[in-house]
Amino acid sequence: MMTIPFFACAISLAFAWRGHRAPAVWVAVAATLALVVLLKLHSTDPLAIEL
Repeated sequence: MMTIPFFACAISLAFAWRGHRAPAVWVAVAATLALVVLLKLHSTDPLAIEL
C-alpha cells in the first residue's frame, strides 16, 4: 500500500521522459498527496504491542 506513491512517481517520470509534461506534473502531485495521506494514516495507526 505504501509503495503506490512511489510507483506513481515512476509513472510520472515515464510521462516526463516521453515529453508529456502536464500528465507528469499531475501524477507527481497525486503521488505526493497519496503519500501524505498514507503517512498520516500510518502514523496514527495504533500499535498492537503486547509485552
